[in-house]
Amino acid sequence: MLQTMDRLHIVGGKNNQTCILCCSQNEIHDHLFFQCHYTRSIWEAISKQSGIYWPNIQ
Repeated sequence: MLQTMDRLHIVGGKNNQTCILCCSQNEIHDHLFFQCHYTRSIWEAISKQSGIYWPNIQ
């Protein structure tokens, strides 16, 4: 299980659920991997360097 901020909040470990990478939305699985602007830029760089392209997941 991925310990995102939303899950840590449920078990009492964190009060702040904001994504530490972009500070704009709550950190949940979908945001962290597919919606975060910072993460999206990392995926784009990996795609460009590797020459492997995949559909844009929304």
